[in-house]
Formats: sequence, structure tokens, C-alpha cells
Amino acid sequence: MGAMNRFENEKVALDEIINDLKLIIGRDEITGKEIEEILSEVKSEEIKKYLKSLEGGSKPEDALKDAFFAGATSALVKYLFGLINPETNVESGFVDYLTDSKGDSKGIAIEIKPLFEEKFECAEQSS
Repeated sequence: MGAMNRFENEKVALDEIINDLKLIIGRDEITGKEIEEILSEVKSEEIKKYLKSLEGGSKPEDALKDAFFAGATSALVKYLFGLINPETNVESGFVDYLTDSKGDSKGIAIEIKPLFEEKFECAEQSS
């Protein structure tokens, strides 16, 4: 595959992620009942993986890390940072990721926070 085709594929993947992020972030909340509907609307594998992880009970922060930042093939990481190092020790402790440092730069520390807060509601039981 030529460099131009690879670039175009990466751009399409990134555009899908951005559009899907807009779709889910634009909602005030996502209930468990709505996840299947949203999964049928989104196109990016990253958003699908993220939502399925949340549905399966994963910690929101870990679901976000795994879906968007883990692995060498992450379109988001390639486009925004080029290369990141996970769980890196910096002067003040560990950060989730540190961008690759070049020259005099020490890199950029990245701390991941969940896009959503989980909230569980118990169904009322009748006596």
C-alpha cells in the first residue's frame, strides 16, 4: 500500500473517531438501554470498543485508555502525538502517558479522565 493510501485511510479513521466522539459527547447521558442503538450509529472501532467496555462494566478511565490510546495502531495517537509512552515516571509521580521527547523537550504528560461518570440506579422493588 502506498504512502498516500495509508495517509488517506488514517485520515478517514480519524474523521470517524471525531464524528463519533461528537455524537456521544453531545448527549447528556447514555443509559444502558441506549448503548446498542448508539453502537449501530457509530462507525469507528475505537468508539465501539469504548462503549462495549463501558457496557461490560469496565472502569470508564480504563475503557478510554484501552480504546483510544493502547497499541501501536491507534489512529488518534499517531495523528496527535506520533508516539507515546504508557505509565511514565516523571518528577511528580506517574502519568498515564508521556509523548516522545525530542531534543530539549521533555515531552507532554497526558492524564486520562473519563468522558462520562457512571451512575447506577437500583430499580424499586414492590413489596
